[in-house]
Amino acid sequence: MVIVGQIDIANQKSICLSTDRVPANLISFKLGLINYFELGYYLGILNISDIVANGAIPIGFLLTFAFESNFLIEDLKNILCGVKKACDDYSCQVLGGDLSDSSEMSIAATSIGITDQNNVLYRQGARVDDYIYCSDYLGLTATAFDYFLKAKPQGFVLFKYEEEILVNQFRKPKARLEFSQRLSQSNFRITCMDNTDGIGQSLLELAEINNLRFELNKDDLPIHEISIKVADFLSKDILDVVLGVGADFQLIGTHESNLELQNINNDVSDNIQIIGKTYEGKGVWIKDEKSITTECNIPGWDYYNIKID
Repeated sequence: MVIVGQIDIANQKSICLSTDRVPANLISFKLGLINYFELGYYLGILNISDIVANGAIPIGFLLTFAFESNFLIEDLKNILCGVKKACDDYSCQVLGGDLSDSSEMSIAATSIGITDQNNVLYRQGARVDDYIYCSDYLGLTATAFDYFLKAKPQGFVLFKYEEEILVNQFRKPKARLEFSQRLSQSNFRITCMDNTDGIGQSLLELAEINNLRFELNKDDLPIHEISIKVADFLSKDILDVVLGVGADFQLIGTHESNLELQNINNDVSDNIQIIGKTYEGKGVWIKDEKSITTECNIPGWDYYNIKID
């Protein structure tokens, strides 16, 4: 879980800052699904997305790199080019950073953004009867892990265009800048975070931060047909697939309940998906077509099982 910091400055503006690293054993890189350029691009989006989820416009980027002594200069250049491309795509300037040696590759960055103080999006602030939303299909990255690590080695092969959709979760990730700007400027009470650990875990973090029970309507969850195919082949519950580990940089959160759906579509985003509501209580729960609720305990990335009150 990444915590985004905020500093209020002059003229009712706020500076937002976040830092994150790409692990040396990034699964998509180890599998050969992305090259060094795409690894750099991924690092860029990973950090830019945190700023975007805060409602800020990315403006600056700092790098902290460390490599083994035999690391190739050409590979370093490709990583830097990937980072530069990500920053260029979001009009964000690479300001510099630090380079040192290490026993393994370590690439991290700090992203800087700016927004109006009144437009900052927080993770805290949800209330009972708020709607729960997401920005697009849930769990395509988690689906990609299940496909490339499990289903494909067992002989299940998707159509080429379907496999490309999954590969592009790693090669061409997107930060939802336009979506977040419409959220932050909507003048409604909204909470927001991006998913980098797994949808199930991200929702659980929001529920814990806000001391609420998040209840998702299973029929309302936007699930791609590719996820259904992979889950069927592996004989897995579809929710175990799409709510599991995977950084797809979805924006998820809550908005106040008096915001009508028509206003959402017109004033916030054409792509917003309403997937549930908040109630008194704790945890994340799934309500099926028979209105039976089951608690959701699908783990995501949580290296140290840290809980923050």
